[in-house]
Amino acid sequence: MINDRADIALGLGADGVHLRADSLPVAVARRLLGADRLIGISAHSADDVARAESDGADFAVLGPIYETPSKREYGSPIGLRALEEAGRRCRLPVFAIGGITVARVAEVRRAGAYGVAAVSAMLSAAPVESATRQFLDALARA
Repeated sequence: MINDRADIALGLGADGVHLRADSLPVAVARRLLGADRLIGISAHSADDVARAESDGADFAVLGPIYETPSKREYGSPIGLRALEEAGRRCRLPVFAIGGITVARVAEVRRAGAYGVAAVSAMLSAAPVESATRQFLDALARA
């Protein structure tokens, strides 16, 4: 997956692209990448997830769910209720992001998250391989 650059994803033959909420429209990325590549979108509300679904995205990354320094520019944490609402309204796989830790994986999965995306927890981990295994194990248990 390539972050926010459909042109680079196409040129590299990547599996897909993850677009910012204010980035290239999903329909344009789909025309560039075709039906076989994944397109994800950043979402900051259940309405954003619903829009991503109607636009043809393959998944959404919703957050920030919890407080985290890496997502402060996107506003206050939206909490588990927004995640639950997105799950009720949409069939699109939703990944929770923002303050996600191994200890919170089960909680966000119960709230409807298909999976998780972790930034700070991974960047601060040593070694990263161990942190990755902990997240994968937590997801398997949830």
